[in-house]
Amino acid sequence: MTAVVAIDMCTMFRAAIRQVLPHALLVVDHFPVVQLANRAVTEVRRRMTLTQRGRRGRGTDPEWRIRNRLPRSAVRMSGKHRCRPRSAPRS
Repeated sequence: MTAVVAIDMCTMFRAAIRQVLPHALLVVDHFPVVQLANRAVTEVRRRMTLTQRGRRGRGTDPEWRIRNRLPRSAVRMSGKHRCRPRSAPRS
């Protein structure tokens, strides 16, 4: 039987679990992953807005209006904001 251990993204947790349960399957809690991705996207958004507009972003800018989509649950989104599967290209 394989143990599954959910951990934070901290490397100290990983090292400790590896010592105690060397064959355990490690999984990361989704919250820190989404938070890290959101920070990275925000940093890119800031740089691009400054480069393209020469100023800080404003709430009326298209790139800033959509800023909360990544961390928002699909259940809390309106239908038009959810990802829809695209049909496969026809050959």
